[in-house]
Amino acid sequence: MNMQIDLLELHKVPGISFSVLPQLACNLQLCVDMAAIEDAAGRIIAAGLLSAHDSSRYPFNVNDLELLSDKAAEAILDVFLLKRRGAEIQRLIVDGSDFLIALSCRLFPEKQVIPSHTVSLHPEITHRQLLVMLNAIDCEMTRTDGNHYVIAPRAVHTNANVVKFPHRRGQFGATHPATPE
Repeated sequence: MNMQIDLLELHKVPGISFSVLPQLACNLQLCVDMAAIEDAAGRIIAAGLLSAHDSSRYPFNVNDLELLSDKAAEAILDVFLLKRRGAEIQRLIVDGSDFLIALSCRLFPEKQVIPSHTVSLHPEITHRQLLVMLNAIDCEMTRTDGNHYVIAPRAVHTNANVVKFPHRRGQFGATHPATPE
């Protein structure tokens, strides 16, 4: 796995002087390289990267720093410094979201991360038109927090699905006839 650091994103982190950017970039690269290795130190570094990404979902045990070399401990602490300064870790790594999802799946299979994608609609498409389109493909949109929305299929075991998509009747596992009675 050859992941690279996005130096332009690293340069945008507020409160970081230009003189320490090369050292931070090297330490972040060290963390990414170590996290890709499946040994004890790699798992600790990977857990630290995930915690810097989402500490509520992936808490980091600071006692684990004792198990790392001085260089590795300094590197992961620099990642936490970047997080404290407002950096989004997944943006500092090229294809960082995919990298963190892979780490999460490897270390915490019970906490599967579902990738999210940002979609921008054409400015002329209204909210109502979007809802009509979602209804046509049997999906729904729910608001999570702020202005974020999740689009997901409706429950698959409904008669409405069988009536709308009779050719996919077996996929829905329905036992009802394809036409309403």
